[in-house]
Order: sequence, then C-alpha cells, then structure tokens
Amino acid sequence: LEIGFGQGYGIKLAAECVAPVTINHWKSSRIKFILENAFSTSTIKSNTFKNDGHVYGVEISEYMLQKAKRKLWPLTKTDCIDLQLRSVDHLHYPPSSINACFHVNCFYFWPSLTCCLQKIWRVLRPNGRLVTTFQINQLIDLHQRGWFQYGNPDPLLYVMALETCGFNEIEWLKQQANFNLNETYDCIIAHKPPIPLLSASIS
Repeated sequence: LEIGFGQGYGIKLAAECVAPVTINHWKSSRIKFILENAFSTSTIKSNTFKNDGHVYGVEISEYMLQKAKRKLWPLTKTDCIDLQLRSVDHLHYPPSSINACFHVNCFYFWPSLTCCLQKIWRVLRPNGRLVTTFQINQLIDLHQRGWFQYGNPDPLLYVMALETCGFNEIEWLKQQANFNLNETYDCIIAHKPPIPLLSASIS
C-alpha cells in the first residue's frame, strides 16, 4: 500500500517486486498484453496472473490519480494494481490485510499523526512494515520558505507517534543513497508487532 502515490513511480516499482509475472508479460509484449487485458473479463485476468501479489494506492489529488492511471495503464486493467481517491484517515481495507505500507512527503500534512498511523496499523498484518523516506535538507529549506505553515515536517514527532501507536523495531536510517547517488534520503522503518502464540505464553 502506498499513501500519496503522486504520479505512480512508487506503485510501478512495487508492482515489479510483488507482481513479476504481470510486469514481465507486459514488458515482453505490450501490444499483446493490452489486447489480452484491456478488453478481457476479470476471470481471465485473475487466472492469468493468479500467483502475483497486489499493489494498492491511495491519493487525495484527483489530478494525480488520473495522471498515475494514464502512466500505469494498462496495468490498472489487471488485478495487480488498485488506485483510489482516498485519504489516509479513511482506509477501507480489511483489518490485517496489507503486508507493507510506504509513503513519502505526505505525513507533514496529515490532520493527526496518531489517528492516521492507527488507521495504517489496523490494515497492516502482524509483522507488517511501514516505511517512509524524506530529505532532511529539503525539509529545512522548504520550512524556511514558509511551505509548512499548515503542516509539521518534524520526523522526530513522527517517530514518537509511531511508538505511541504501538509500532516497534523502529529504525531511522540516515543519508541513504541507494537509488540516486546524487541525492541522499533518510528512511524510517517501523513494524507492527507479531501476535504471540498462546502456547508460548503458557510454557
């Protein structure tokens, strides 16, 4: 699940990881892929890529939603990608149904860090991961320009809210440069604790 997917770059990267059959089929023959999926029934699509995972995304901007749909078409015609116009504090997914959640450059404007993180907690499976990335220098620069008069870019408050909501194994990885050697990012990773077995507590 990606919250605030923007133009859909993160959705595409996630789909390459969790839906490799669909992505490889798309890359190998895009015209054939379009003909098979853009005009086929959901039953055929489900049988074709039944072993692939699913990527969900929510976005509050109608403009970005439509832009991402155009960018990711015809992948949106398969079952591997589901994009919706929705806010983080109105996630409708079933409890404990999401393996991992990712967001970038959006928690600064959430109406309530604690409330929104509780919504994410609800849909994450036990041992599920929550990941966010940001650039400290960029946040400082934007804050000095007055871009955060209606938000709070303090990542320390975010970490404290994670602890309040029950997340554990919180890691703050600083100055990572895995994707672009010219830019560095900080990354915060948190986990939803596993459910302890009853037999373990008895013994």
